Amino acid sequence: MTTTWLQKTEPEDPEADFVQSRRGVILLSGGLDSTVAMVLAKAQGFDLLPIFFRYGQPAADIEGFAAQVMATRHLGIEPTVVNLPEICIVQGSLFPLRNLNLISQAASIASGLDRPHIFVGICSAEAPESEGCQYNDCSPEFLDALQETLQLCDERLILHAPLIDTPKRAVFSLAAALSIDIVETFSCLEPRENEAPCGECVSCRERAGAQRAHLGA
Repeated sequence: MTTTWLQKTEPEDPEADFVQSRRGVILLSGGLDSTVAMVLAKAQGFDLLPIFFRYGQPAADIEGFAAQVMATRHLGIEPTVVNLPEICIVQGSLFPLRNLNLISQAASIASGLDRPHIFVGICSAEAPESEGCQYNDCSPEFLDALQETLQLCDERLILHAPLIDTPKRAVFSLAAALSIDIVETFSCLEPRENEAPCGECVSCRERAGAQRAHLGA
């Protein structure tokens, strides 16, 4: 089983109504990757509910504003905001098992609202070896295992990671092709007091490096 763009674990009845449904949710952080995933899913005909999570991250206010701008512009609706207890922060601004927490929360919402498709913006640049960080909950193996777990709870749920095989630099190319204003997305773990990106955290370094590679391609 591979959890990539529109691939899934096959349910017992492929003609079931929930399989044919195009209703879903998107975990929208306000960053470039989740915005691209959202617009790609919309282009494939999915009716999406964007969800923004506040979980104690330093950039919550800026991310939330970016998510609101992107959702309103591309879907015509504001994101649903979910406030969670602060996730324990270790190693500076890294959040352990963040994706496990947030995808599980989104799955509960998706199940309750009969929106079986769950979209995430994880891309290949966020694999465990990226920047030497152990992002194990950004790996294809993690997504495959989580897909199996979700369907044990609700067989309707289908996890989509359209960018899982896409290098970060290629995400910039997709954004340009999809008319996404990159400047209005936000990807920084520790923004400065003036809300500018710090330029030093893992997210800033990945974004800057990928953008240079994109412009130099």
